[in-house]
Amino acid sequence: MLKRSLIISSLAASLLFSNSGLNAADQQTVYGSQLMTEQERVEFHQRMRDAKSDGERQQIRNEHHKKMQKRAKAQGLTLPDKPPASGAGKGPGGGMGAGRGTGGGAGPGGGKGKGR
Repeated sequence: MLKRSLIISSLAASLLFSNSGLNAADQQTVYGSQLMTEQERVEFHQRMRDAKSDGERQQIRNEHHKKMQKRAKAQGLTLPDKPPASGAGKGPGGGMGAGRGTGGGAGPGGGKGKGR
């Protein structure tokens, strides 16, 4: 029960203290995101989701790259010449999946029997 309370508290705190609807991964994978408003990031993600093919997504990325380069220059800033690789941060990855960890479960006896 305590574990459940801690999880709920952690989730509530993360929602309360997040300053936008985007996580760090979103901010890192959208080229020039530091120059964009939250609304622009939302619209960019929507355009990418609506694209019908990889070619169309690449065209959107290229247009976005040029737009962010121009915006950075106008603000006296520089961005890397190349945007992050398409799909950066996404993919099958290891993650924390179900597996046989080294946790100390109840063991073969299920915790029954005489204690020492």
